Amino acid sequence: ASALARGAIEPWRGFKEIEAEVDDGEGSRIDFRLRGPAGDLWVEVKNTTLRAEGEARFPDAVTKRGLKHIHALVDRIESGDRAGLLFVVSRADASVFRPAYAIDPAYATALAAAQRRGLEIHARHCRIDKRGLTLGDALAVQCGPLP
Repeated sequence: ASALARGAIEPWRGFKEIEAEVDDGEGSRIDFRLRGPAGDLWVEVKNTTLRAEGEARFPDAVTKRGLKHIHALVDRIESGDRAGLLFVVSRADASVFRPAYAIDPAYATALAAAQRRGLEIHARHCRIDKRGLTLGDALAVQCGPLP
């Protein structure tokens, strides 16, 4: 929430109001709704710990809940709002984010399809130290399957 309020994710700057744990009206709770003059942006955040072949990957197990969140975010896009997914990568040894097709192909395929429909996907390293958690550098996001 503090990173969003500070405008740490450049395309998501300029929103005047941030609400946490918002009911989307469809039976899901989305982590954040940002409100501003240009409309609403719904944001879900996922912690990413898995590394495979030098890439950060999500999920590390089949996630029906995560798949439900993707569908809820696409519903928001279809209703005229913006929607985004932020993958917070809590490891420093990856420079690319990719969905884990081998672990949860349904989630990975839905994520790639949602990106094509307008879902804004960002991945950021995070630093964890005695002062807390701080978002770091962006990772490249590649939603297509491995070649």
